[in-house]
Amino acid sequence: MDAEDGLKTDLPLRVLHVSGCPSCLDSKADCDGTRSRMPPTGIARRSRVVWLKAEANCGLFAWSDAFVTFFFLISLALAGQVDGAAADDRAAEVRRLVRQLDAAELSARNGAEEKLIGMGVEVLDRLPNQPGGSAEIELRLKRIRQTIEKQTAAVSVQGSAVSLAGSMRLSQALAAIEKQTGNKVVDYREQFGQQVTDPEVTTDFEKTPFWQALDTLLDRANMTTYNYAHDADLSLIAKSPEQLARAPRADYVGPLRLEVARVTAERVPGVKNSGSLKLALEIAWEPRLRPILFQQALASLKATDDRGHLVKPAQDEGELEAPAPQGTAVQMELPFELPPRSAKSIHSLKGSLTALMPGKIETFEFGDLAAAAKPDSKPVEKRIAAATVTLDDVRRNHEVWE
Repeated sequence: MDAEDGLKTDLPLRVLHVSGCPSCLDSKADCDGTRSRMPPTGIARRSRVVWLKAEANCGLFAWSDAFVTFFFLISLALAGQVDGAAADDRAAEVRRLVRQLDAAELSARNGAEEKLIGMGVEVLDRLPNQPGGSAEIELRLKRIRQTIEKQTAAVSVQGSAVSLAGSMRLSQALAAIEKQTGNKVVDYREQFGQQVTDPEVTTDFEKTPFWQALDTLLDRANMTTYNYAHDADLSLIAKSPEQLARAPRADYVGPLRLEVARVTAERVPGVKNSGSLKLALEIAWEPRLRPILFQQALASLKATDDRGHLVKPAQDEGELEAPAPQGTAVQMELPFELPPRSAKSIHSLKGSLTALMPGKIETFEFGDLAAAAKPDSKPVEKRIAAATVTLDDVRRNHEVWE
């Protein structure tokens, strides 16, 4: 899909709100998929400072390099680990290059910085974390970390691709997709009391985006996803006869799958100009990612009906937020003014979606707690990259240190 086209949904305005989880087989099923699940207080605000912010122009929602802005990092698992003598040699080379960051010649300093950046994400764990070098070394180390982290983030938010061809069992196809993309997929049919089968499916994927390949595969196997399991894996269940094919309903944007899951048109007969239109946008992500929050600026929302007429947002200031504390998808309700009755469908929808993703998790270890517990002990600091943790006080409570 061309980024300028937007999502051409042709969604009829006569569709009414259906209570219950949209992925459940029965709208009356006992499911908490529609409940609001907020993260601990402060996470969203804090994430503006310490988490990656990957912004994409979404036509709907076109994720392209031209519109991606990175403020922090998403870490990637290393493809391979260097061990033994090779690891010692690499560590020694890093130490040598770090010392050279303070060389007398500018060309030598610049060359050392370029070589450290060229080592990629592997070098981050080998760079010194505690201050002690010159101001020149500290400045260049900070710049090296920021450059590698931005490069890593840019790779992380690109969508995975699948190359798979031939006839095989569904379980074999899913295992191959998981191996290629790192996205763990689990069969959830037994938990739903459904018959567990392993049908033969045909695959014809060549560098096909993950979500597009998975939707195509699930359509051929008469299955769908269940996005509200309490883990981070992508859960699969059998599709009900009433459910339509997944692939034609969705748009694929990098690691995201986007679908308008519900359209609600309302009027209050006794109130003038009371009509409203709400579109529930379902945002699903590759399970290898762990988003914290999605944001949508109201000013960037644009929609047209089947006649090409603009459908105005109900508000043009502020932004919508959809926390993503668990599961593999969230829904964000987009508010619009109710178009005239002559409008039969929503033809296209565009906007700008922002995703907050967690960065690399680091472990801070403090030894000799007995010494730190003494009354005259001084605070102990540990620094990794740009994060500093200070141990101010510690005391022993029986067998536990507090």
